[in-house]
Amino acid sequence: MNSTLNDVKLENLQRVLGHDGDVNDLELEWLQQQGALADQLNDAWDEYLTLQGYPGGVDAAAMNDRWYRWLGDQGHTGNLNERWASYWPSL
Repeated sequence: MNSTLNDVKLENLQRVLGHDGDVNDLELEWLQQQGALADQLNDAWDEYLTLQGYPGGVDAAAMNDRWYRWLGDQGHTGNLNERWASYWPSL
């Protein structure tokens, strides 16, 4: 069975956080552990990326650009999905 990007994200968030849950809830929890204060996932990503030195907006185009640059600066290559696919196992 092929894993989807969401499967890879879920598996690695469960590994890092040490418990099961909904992928979005786990992602939000991880972002909050990294310093985000927001209770909404997109807002938490905005806060986290800003804390990491990637300020910008929360609209889809701005977030994709910010994620692309942030992931690339950590050594992940390819298109955005490929960068995410290599990022989540690296947590």
